[in-house]
Order: sequence, then structure tokens, then C-alpha cells
Amino acid sequence: MSGMLEPFVTWKLQRERKRLLQSLPDNPLRNFLQAPLPDVGKSIMETGILALDLETTGLDPNSDEIIAVGFVPIDQMVIRLAGAQHILVRPVGKVQESAAAIHGILESHLREAEPLQAIFPRILQALQGRVLLAHHAKMELTFLNAACRTLYNGTLPIRTIDTLLLEKRRLQRQGKILQHGDLRLATCRQRRSLPRYKAHDALLDAIACGELFLTQAKHAGNPTNTPLKDFLIL
Repeated sequence: MSGMLEPFVTWKLQRERKRLLQSLPDNPLRNFLQAPLPDVGKSIMETGILALDLETTGLDPNSDEIIAVGFVPIDQMVIRLAGAQHILVRPVGKVQESAAAIHGILESHLREAEPLQAIFPRILQALQGRVLLAHHAKMELTFLNAACRTLYNGTLPIRTIDTLLLEKRRLQRQGKILQHGDLRLATCRQRRSLPRYKAHDALLDAIACGELFLTQAKHAGNPTNTPLKDFLIL
């Protein structure tokens, strides 16, 4: 993140959090906002992170829904598998065959799942005080914010690291001309000799993203000395 832009981004996040704390009733989003934002000046080693991935019924948060959530905490630059969770979410609408063909989640898998309003507090609790980590984080942020607007009439002002953008920056600095598919999670992992995992499983993708980030952070410098602000997206 540009050093000149970071203070402005922090100001915007703090302003939105203050606005929400003043306007929201007592609910899970308000509880989430009670914890301060992670300090951008602290080292990445000292920063709590949550690697998260969503599976959805499509790409449009206005008409599509979250049907699976996977997340795993990262503390002291160690992936804490004991804290990993994979949660299926029962949608309001139907799961189209085109989406099921990608992630393999059928309506029959979701009949006993809880609805989004029941599981979203668990997501907020896991994220509280942490930085969100995702591959192509724009997608996760779009659906998480849509859920917050629907459930709590608010947004989710959080700090975010995007492994896709970190990889894009690295390749561009090397003068690489990016081709279609070069920034896919599996391709990014392959370049770093990380093992291949099954794609489109929310928990496996969250773990895969976490592992990719650990290698990115290691190559960026000593995690003990490298500040969080060096990894954040705008």
C-alpha cells in the first residue's frame, strides 16, 4: 500500500466504524466493531489474520447467496488448524446446476444447514480484531458487505490482504506479461512449489490462501520487521 494513501484509508475505515457504532443497535456487527482495527505499524508477525473463502450460488451479491464459508486463523505467522471451520449455509433460493458443477454443493447438502443469519455472527466473531486474508478478496468483501447490509443495515469496515494482488505486484515488478489464469490460486501456489489442493472447497481454499500468503510474506522480508501496511490493499 502506498505510504501516502494509507493514512487516508485508515481515516475512512475509522470514520465508517464510528458512524456504525453510533447508529447500530445491539447486534453482532456492533459487537464486532468494539475491537479496534489492527495497527498498520505493527509487524505482520504480531498481527492476527483470518484466511477466509466463500462459495456462492453465483457472482452477483444482489441476486446470489453464500452457501459455504471456510476460514482458518493465522497467528505469529502460523496457520492454526485447530481454529479452522467449514460451514454450510442454507440459501433462500435454489442452487443452479451451473454453480453446483463448480463447487459440488447440491441443494441436498444444504437442507440441514443453518441460514445465513444464524452463522454470520460466527464469521464476525472469527474476524474480530483480525485482518481479512483472501485470494481475490474483492469477491469475499462484496458478499460479506452485502450480507451485513441485509442482516444489520451496515457494512464491514476491515483491513484486508489479497494474495492475488500481492502476486500481481510481484510479477509486474519482474516485468512479467500476465496471461489468462496466471493469478489463479492454484497457479500462484504452483509457482511457489506449494502442493495442489482440491479447488472450490471453502476451507481448503482458505488454507491454500493462508499457505500462499506465508510464502509471500517470507519473500517480502523478515516478518518480524515487516509492517502490516506493506501487505494491505486499498
